[in-house]
Amino acid sequence: MNLKFDSVFLSKIRINDLEITYSEKEKSGTIPISRIKAFEVVEGTITEYGYLKITTDSEEHVVHFISNHNKGLRQIQEKLGFSNQTEPLSVKEMVEVEKESGSDYMRPLETNPVKIYISVEGIRYIVLGKEMMIRADKIKSVTYKKAKFLSLGLLTIQTDADSVTIKTSSYFNSALEKWVDDINSGVYQINQNFKVSRIAYNKGFVSNSERNIACAWYKVTGINPNTNRRKSETFPWLRETPVEDIEKASGLLGPYECEQLPDRMPSDAQLEYARRIGVIIPRDATMEDASIFLTRKENNKPLHQVGVAEWLVKKYICELKVYIPLYANLAEAHSQYYYSLSVKERIVYFAMKVYDENKGAKYLFPHEATQIEQEKFRVFAEEYYRDNKFMESFERYSAEDLPIDGTIKKRLKAYDMANSYL
Repeated sequence: MNLKFDSVFLSKIRINDLEITYSEKEKSGTIPISRIKAFEVVEGTITEYGYLKITTDSEEHVVHFISNHNKGLRQIQEKLGFSNQTEPLSVKEMVEVEKESGSDYMRPLETNPVKIYISVEGIRYIVLGKEMMIRADKIKSVTYKKAKFLSLGLLTIQTDADSVTIKTSSYFNSALEKWVDDINSGVYQINQNFKVSRIAYNKGFVSNSERNIACAWYKVTGINPNTNRRKSETFPWLRETPVEDIEKASGLLGPYECEQLPDRMPSDAQLEYARRIGVIIPRDATMEDASIFLTRKENNKPLHQVGVAEWLVKKYICELKVYIPLYANLAEAHSQYYYSLSVKERIVYFAMKVYDENKGAKYLFPHEATQIEQEKFRVFAEEYYRDNKFMESFERYSAEDLPIDGTIKKRLKAYDMANSYL
C-alpha cells in the first residue's frame, strides 16, 4: 500500500503500510500506523471540506481534504480496522463469522482416524497413525467429493508420480471445498518451484514455510547506563526467549522489570471487511497480519505466500529491532523495515543500495558497511536531505523499488546524484 491523497492548495496525505504523513498549510506530521488508536473520517461535500482525525496515545492530528477523497479514505479506514463508531456484531453477523471460520483450511482438520494439516508448504496428513507429506510444488491437481449423511468425503491429490485419496468426514467439507476453490483460482499456489535469490551470504532470502519465527512486543524497565535513572524501552523480540536475553537486549542495566505486551488482534471492522470480500483471517493473525491479507486480496495476489528465511527474520528482529508480522512475505517484511526508518535513514539506505550496485559491495543494511562507508552514507543524507531536487526524485522511490534481494528497480535523478557523490 502506497497511496496519495492530494487536495490542491489545501493538503497532502501519504499512506503506506507502516505510516501516514500529511501536510496542510504550516502544519505537518508523521504517524506510525502501529500507534493509531482512532481513525475518524468526516466526509467532505461540494461546499465543505472533509477532515481526517487521527488519535494516538499522546496526540490528535486533524487534516482536511476535498470530497473527491471520501471513498478512498473510507476504504483505508476500513482496511486499518477502524470506524467512526464501532458497534458490536449482531447475533446474525456472529453466526456468519463463525460459519466463515469453518472454511479455514489452514486450521487443523482433526477427526479420528484422519488428521489433515494444510499450509503454504503443502498438505500433511495422518491416517491410522501413518503420517505422510505432499509438498505444494509437487501437486498437479486436487479434487474433493464432499461427504454426505451416509458416505465419507473423498479428497484426491494428483502428483507427477502418484495419486492419493483420503477419506474424510463431513466436518472437513467447508474447509476442503474452500481449499480446492483457492487452488483453482490461483489463491493457493501448487505445482510451482519457489525461486530463491542468493547473495554473498550464500543463503536464500525466502523459506518455503509461510510461518517461520514469531515475534512480540516487550517492555523492559531498568537503569539507563548514561543517566543512572530508571527508563523503559519498548521493542520487538523473539517469542519464547529467556527473559534474561530480552532484558539484555534492552541496553539497560538491572534490576529489571520485563513485560510481554498483548498482541493487537484483528479488529471487528477488519474481520467484517474480510468476511465481505471472502478472506479468511487465520486464528493466530494479528492486526498487522490482517492488513497484509486484505492488501493481498485487494491487489489480486495469492493470500498465502512463502515466508522470510529464518536468518533474515532474526536479523530484522534482533539486530534492527523491527517488528515482522507472522505472515509477512519478503517484500512485506522489507517494507516493515524501510518504513520504520526516518527520512534521513531511508536516504542512508538508498545511498548504500546505489553504492552496492556501482562499487561491487554486497551490503544488506548500512550498519554492515565499514565505518568510513557508513560515514559517507550519513554525510550524503545530511547534505541532500535539504536538496529539493534530490528529495522530489527520492520520494518517488518506495520500499518495493529498493528490494533487499535485488537491484534498484528504477533509475531516477536521485540515483544519478547519489552515484556521482559516492
